[in-house]
Amino acid sequence: NVTTAKLADANVTTAKLADDAVTTVKITDANVTTAKLADDAVTTVKITDANVTTAKLADDAVTTVKITDANVTTAKLADANVTNAKIANATIDLAAKVTGVLPIANGGTGATNADTANSALNSLGIFTGTGTISSGNGATVTISDSNVTSSSKIFLTFTSDTDGGPYFVDNLSSGSFRVTAATLQGGGTFNYLVINIP
Repeated sequence: NVTTAKLADANVTTAKLADDAVTTVKITDANVTTAKLADDAVTTVKITDANVTTAKLADDAVTTVKITDANVTTAKLADANVTNAKIANATIDLAAKVTGVLPIANGGTGATNADTANSALNSLGIFTGTGTISSGNGATVTISDSNVTSSSKIFLTFTSDTDGGPYFVDNLSSGSFRVTAATLQGGGTFNYLVINIP
């Protein structure tokens, strides 16, 4: 019999091994090195669950299709990385998602209630009011408003039918302005906006 003692060290060559002769029990633990693995030899079933660590992932290896839907949670997002381009149009619910006070410098009123908001607009030289003019060709009404100056910009919005006739603002002075009917038409109630530009 050819026993272990009869074999010179390092003399059992590949040619001496029958196919499938090297079973698991013949391999010493921790001796299957990278060089011993054939390309594509490590399939999914060979990898123990939860053992593909960050270090095992190549850069840019995790593409969109690799991420399960609804699994990019808030904790996964780096601070200041959700830009305007990442937010779909018409997806921000202002009532639920916007809180606090939006400063005037950012397009808000700097206020949390209507009265304070109105005061904020007033501080910018913006004022509102209402008036009524009678019907008839050349009808006029003078509106007294202490916020009006001789350089104010006045904008009218009628809230009732005027039969389509044009009106215009004239006689602008400190404390008042006049609304005049250009042609024969119905009278009506209007809102006005005063803007004082510094």
